[in-house]
Amino acid sequence: MLSKVKREFPALSRLAKCFSQYKLRVAAVLGLGLVVSSIQPLSVKITERLISELQKGTDIDTSLFNWIPSTLILIFLVSGLSKYFYNTLRRTLAEQIISGYREELFRKYLALPLSTLDKKRTGEMLSGLQNDLAQMHVGIETFSVVLKEPFTFLGLMGVAFYCDWRLTLATLTVAPIVALLFSKTGSAVKRYSARNMENFSDLMALTQESLVGARVVKAFGLESILIKRFQEIQSRFLKTVFKSIRVQELATPLVEFVGALLMAGIVTYAGFATAHGNMTSGKLVAFIIAIGLAQMPIKELNNTYLKLKNAEAGAERLYRVLDENEASQIRTGLSPFGTFSNSITFENVSLSYGTKNVLHQIS
Repeated sequence: MLSKVKREFPALSRLAKCFSQYKLRVAAVLGLGLVVSSIQPLSVKITERLISELQKGTDIDTSLFNWIPSTLILIFLVSGLSKYFYNTLRRTLAEQIISGYREELFRKYLALPLSTLDKKRTGEMLSGLQNDLAQMHVGIETFSVVLKEPFTFLGLMGVAFYCDWRLTLATLTVAPIVALLFSKTGSAVKRYSARNMENFSDLMALTQESLVGARVVKAFGLESILIKRFQEIQSRFLKTVFKSIRVQELATPLVEFVGALLMAGIVTYAGFATAHGNMTSGKLVAFIIAIGLAQMPIKELNNTYLKLKNAEAGAERLYRVLDENEASQIRTGLSPFGTFSNSITFENVSLSYGTKNVLHQIS
């Protein structure tokens, strides 16, 4: 499983070292996520019990109404507190991790050799600090959803399995279709996201160069040329953004349509089963609610998967910079300064700027 995740998200997998620094907080987020994910299955089970009891008419167990209200209050009190601490911890954790990477990237920029910096545009480097890290931030924030929502789904499917195990197994036949949708849309989103970041870097670079060189731009009347270049880059940027949006927004309706087909079949089968006495009304309602709610974790996982693909594209660009060779900090041929007494003499002085020789054997 871990090897598959590393193949799917090789760049994001390198974030594991960051999570290891916050083991207690990560454990707290996971624990609180499990508590939050258990609320819906518990609520559905209580609903099933209540409806089944109400079907008894005059033989109803009145003691049920003594513990159900207090149980519901307790469940949602725990749910509210858990959601608060869960969301607060995961968001602050993401901020801390990203701030560490922001500083590391800044240090890396300062440590790069001049020959490398000459090839990079300032706007591109600023885009790395801003856009790439922003995509990673969203990915880290939503990473916990990948661990929480499957438990919500399993809990709801457990309730459905309790109500009718045959029908539950039949509903799982659509799982390969949903997985295929995830895979196709995720690959497309990552591809478009990488292009978006490159185009955004070009926009930032052009803007920065135009503003810094404003005097030159005005002196030579380059405004119209730069505006045309900006429009061309922005046109490419919007084109890939629109493609990415279409792919992302197409996934959810497709999943919902598959779910609607599934629900139609479930209602038809369950209606006949209830009419023939093979399923109680309480179990029928609980089953339909459980299957209906089970679509929500699937949608969340789909959205999270797409966000992680965006974050993967940002992480790849980040590590591409962090993995570059730094300038050597060893300086040879330097002599300590003595006391200045007479004059400074240049004898056979050579100077190179980056890889080009500027001065050679000057005396």
